[in-house]
Amino acid sequence: MNNEVLLESVGYLFAKICKRRRNKANAMLAEFGIHAGQDVLLYYLSMKDGQTVSQLVAEINVQHATISNMIDRMAANKLVSKVKDKHDMRVSRIFLTEKGKEALVHVKQVWETLEIQSLKGLSDEEKEILKKLLRRVFFNFDNEQSKNH
Repeated sequence: MNNEVLLESVGYLFAKICKRRRNKANAMLAEFGIHAGQDVLLYYLSMKDGQTVSQLVAEINVQHATISNMIDRMAANKLVSKVKDKHDMRVSRIFLTEKGKEALVHVKQVWETLEIQSLKGLSDEEKEILKKLLRRVFFNFDNEQSKNH
């Protein structure tokens, strides 16, 4: 693949878009003392508070050590609390604190701002087509992953 073709490939464009969005998100979240990835963890806890570390690993699809380190940092910043499970003391459950719930409000605002910026200039029809195509691409990878396991 020559350089011109590479620079116009779907993979290259995905990578560039993801990097720009991640950098913008990191800068916006940093204003509220939230680091990359913590926004997603806050969101998953808001959907179901008190999840175990293993449940969060499965939901967010990152390494156990990554989630554990993230939770430790977030607990130190009082965004979440870690509580030993009443029935199994080997298991910790993670809960949003009041500060974490307040941070989630900012997270949702950042996500909304990023969504608006990402889709700026697209018609409603183009937005729907883009979402449909992206879901199909995602499914292609998800389907491929299930074949390999």
